[in-house]
Amino acid sequence: MWVLVAVLTAISILSTNVQAVDPDPSLYGRPSFLVLSVREAFGDPNYTMWAYGVWLSIDGRSVRRIALRRYRTNSAGLTTTEWANETDCPTLVQALATVEELPAPQIDVPGVGREGADQTISSDGVVYSLTSTWAVWQDNLKVGNSISLSSNRDTPLADWAEAMSEALVPCWGSDQPYQP
Repeated sequence: MWVLVAVLTAISILSTNVQAVDPDPSLYGRPSFLVLSVREAFGDPNYTMWAYGVWLSIDGRSVRRIALRRYRTNSAGLTTTEWANETDCPTLVQALATVEELPAPQIDVPGVGREGADQTISSDGVVYSLTSTWAVWQDNLKVGNSISLSSNRDTPLADWAEAMSEALVPCWGSDQPYQP
């Protein structure tokens, strides 16, 4: 009995520590326009990535730059914060822009409409979550909206997240970019 209490207490302390160091999701007071979270089912996030549009004054003109922050938690509960930016990693913008090609899922009303649309509910695997505050409806590109998607493996969102992760491997560093 005492062993179980000690184990549960240790788990509670570790999860509290991980949650307590969650970073401020803004960059110099600017909110992110995209957040990607990848986590094992029933576990803490493996990583969360924020994307920011930063406006800088360069030679008297306003220039947009993209910066990414990735917050990773390992199995021991230790966290690291890494940064990437388009100045040091020119392929970053091209890799990130592929999110615009991500197909939207279609809503299915069970037993109505799509015949044979059987869904498999998975309670394990990897959960991919994407939120954007810079989304537009195809027929009205001037009206901003928010959108959130969540899926498991073997989906367009999972494929995009894994491709992004692979493309950005050489881009990550410890220096926070675009200091004000």
